[in-house]
Amino acid sequence: MTTEDERHDPEPVRPMFIYISGPYAPPSEERDAQTRKKIAEENVANANSAALAIADMGHIPFVPHTMLLGWEDDASRDLVMHICHRWLEKCDALYFIGPSQGADSERELARLMKIPIYYEFEDIPKVEVTSSSSKLSSEAFQGYLVEYEQCMESYRHTYATIWQAGALFAAISAAIVTFAGSDNSNLQVLAPLPIIFWYLGIFQPMNRYGEVRNDRLVQLEQTLGTAIRDLQMQHFRYFSGTRKAESTTRRILLFKWLWRPRVKEIVTMFGVALIVVEFYLIAKLII
Repeated sequence: MTTEDERHDPEPVRPMFIYISGPYAPPSEERDAQTRKKIAEENVANANSAALAIADMGHIPFVPHTMLLGWEDDASRDLVMHICHRWLEKCDALYFIGPSQGADSERELARLMKIPIYYEFEDIPKVEVTSSSSKLSSEAFQGYLVEYEQCMESYRHTYATIWQAGALFAAISAAIVTFAGSDNSNLQVLAPLPIIFWYLGIFQPMNRYGEVRNDRLVQLEQTLGTAIRDLQMQHFRYFSGTRKAESTTRRILLFKWLWRPRVKEIVTMFGVALIVVEFYLIAKLII
């Protein structure tokens, strides 16, 4: 997550071509013609609504629902999906409205392509809509490329430092536990403190800085990738998309923090648990 200071006057993000993926045809078990027509119309309206919202953010949506409207009477499903997949291959990201046989296959293709998959509008970065050309001069391109290399090195160094410091403070805690033994409760109360200090004083601030670097790398990949379409700089766009495609609320409601946790969630749960243990040890010592 970026801090408020880091978000002040950010570098503009380049527009993305975003594929709108969601159900079109009604469920096969639905037989009533009027109901099927109504469901299809609602699905098209939902896709158009999502596309308008994304366009308002400065991106360029592609809506297969309207392009292929009515094709189901004259074209086979295989032909329609072939066309949808080819269009998806031209896009920079996918916005997923909801599951269906076709939408699920599009999402799987997006995963194979390693492009961001968005589920919530707030996760899509907004851009300034301008009429200027997206082409970069050779000097600008080289400048962005140098910044990308330096930013990537800073990102790697940040997390290498976090884990090296974590190993050191964990070793200090282990040494305190070993030295204190099972009989010296006065020293045992000190054991969690080094790791708590690492969690609050090193991991939290440096992880926020790492997220700022990650967001800047995503912006640079979008800028360079838009200027030179064949460049295919997508590592951090894919990495960030897979981590940030789902909102915190969605992960909490689906309990994904429990059965598919992220590194930050694991460290946070561990840090909070150690703080609780430390308060318990202090209370036990006082009582």
